[in-house]
Amino acid sequence: MSGQLARLMNRSTPLCFRTSGLLLVGLGVALWASIYVARRVVRPLQTLRLGAQRIGAGDLDFRLAVKTGDEIELLAEEFNRMVEKLKASYDTLERQVQNRTRELSALYDVTATASQSLEVKPVLQEVMKKSATSFILMQREFFFLITGEKSFI
Repeated sequence: MSGQLARLMNRSTPLCFRTSGLLLVGLGVALWASIYVARRVVRPLQTLRLGAQRIGAGDLDFRLAVKTGDEIELLAEEFNRMVEKLKASYDTLERQVQNRTRELSALYDVTATASQSLEVKPVLQEVMKKSATSFILMQREFFFLITGEKSFI
């Protein structure tokens, strides 16, 4: 019996080595494939995350550059379009705030002049000056209805 066992062991030893070798090669290929897929997915997602952080911090000129040829690239393109619209809205809002600030400043100057003088003419002249500069009037000619005078700025 021990002779048969020895012959069986001699035959199965190379088979065990081959099986073990194939198993190790299979594990190596699986490990390599998982690393490749993880890098292909994780890096673009990390780029999206970092881009969202920069834009969230106020850098509206930043654009994502993700070239993967899949849905992640489409998501990055949509993200860039969204940021472009956000920047346009922000710029519009900034212009409106500047215009409103200029108008309020002119109103303040006029009311300050009105509170300092009881005469109508200096107040109206200040209104004309501020109206012409603050509201960018094309024709700077005013007619005083009270006195019938014409005045140019």
